[in-house]
Order: sequence, then structure tokens, then C-alpha cells
Amino acid sequence: MSHTETLSPGGLIMRALETALSSERNTAILDNLKLALSILRRRKFILPNEVTSLAPPNGFSFFYDEEQLRFLLETLPSKAKLKRVAKSNWPLIPGPSRPMSLLEVRNHLPRCFHSIGGWFAEPKERFAHEEKVGPGWIALRTECQGQRKCLSTAEVPNAAEISWYTGIYILLRNIRLLHGAMAISASRTSSRAPVSVGHHAGTTGLHICCYPIGVAFNGIDFIRILKRPL
Repeated sequence: MSHTETLSPGGLIMRALETALSSERNTAILDNLKLALSILRRRKFILPNEVTSLAPPNGFSFFYDEEQLRFLLETLPSKAKLKRVAKSNWPLIPGPSRPMSLLEVRNHLPRCFHSIGGWFAEPKERFAHEEKVGPGWIALRTECQGQRKCLSTAEVPNAAEISWYTGIYILLRNIRLLHGAMAISASRTSSRAPVSVGHHAGTTGLHICCYPIGVAFNGIDFIRILKRPL
């Protein structure tokens, strides 16, 4: 089967199971996957094979090899953590098969972005070149801007992670997780301004911005997005 072939939900699940069960010592993966599917359902859970089915225009493949797929299925969150994810507004999504910067995410998911240009492509904006979204599971949660507590940058996803997460969900579920909202990332511009990712009201595609925290622009709310420990 080619990587660009579209599979039905049932076909995606079966392909994942076939790969996971190709080694007898990994038969426990079947129970892990069944549990995740039963708790999160299809809307809240992106399978690695669904990411594989995407066909980027530049020929780059999102294909996970058998070892990578086995790792993802073996590291699915526990039942308790899956239930916490299910209660939130944010789905569980696999990261890419290799680490990708914000510029790479945009290059490989151009339909998800408002434009292919941008101030953050400049060499001085190191965050867009050096900070990565990596393999593994990603689940996000929101925090009220009014809360006052210290947060380490390890808890807050960078711009590449938010862009991958929301971009993949747009392509596979046709749902904009940041509809009319901007998420403040852990990334900082060359001038140390916070980088935000989201959708401007009345426009399509993700915008990468550096507005001050606590400021609304064209009706867009700034929210803090945290990675959920898995």
C-alpha cells in the first residue's frame, strides 16, 4: 500500500494492529490500543497511521517504520491519564516520525498555515529553526490567563509543537482547535517577545505572531497552552 492511500477508520486500526502484533513479544499492545480507542473514541484520538496517510506536496513522507509505530503503541498513556485527556477539549496526537522545527512543520503542512512567508523565517529568529516537535504522544490543556503561578518552559509547548498538533488535527478531523484564539508558546523571538500560534478571526490558516501577553487583537483571545504529562 502506498503512503498516500486513504484508509477507512477500521482499516487504519487494523493496519496499526497488524504492525504492532508482528512480533509475538508485543501482543500486549493490542490491549493498549483497544483501551485508548474505547476511552478517547475517534474524534479525540489520532492514530499514527492516519498521519502516515497524509500526502505532503514536497514528497516528504510522514511514514512511521515498524519500530517507531511499536514504540508509540507501547507508550500509550495509562487508563487514568487517558480518562483525563478524554475529559479535556484536547485530543491525543502522535508527534512526527522525526524531530521537526517550526519551519519544517510549515513546509510539510502548508495548507495549515496562513502564508508561506513570515518574519520568523529570518535567521535571527532562532526559535523557528532550532526548537523542535519530536516523536511521542502530545496532549494539551489550557490555563486561564488570570492564574498566577510559576510555569517552567518544559510544561509549555513551543511553537513547533503547537503548530504540528493543531495542523495535524485540522487536516485529519477538519476542526480548528484554536478557532479565534492565540496560544502562547514557550518560544521567544530574538527580542524576547512571546510567540503565539492560532487563528485570526475571519481568516484561515495558522498565524505565528508575537503580540504582548494579555493583549487582544481583532477579538482574538490569548490563552496559555500546557503540555499534559503522559
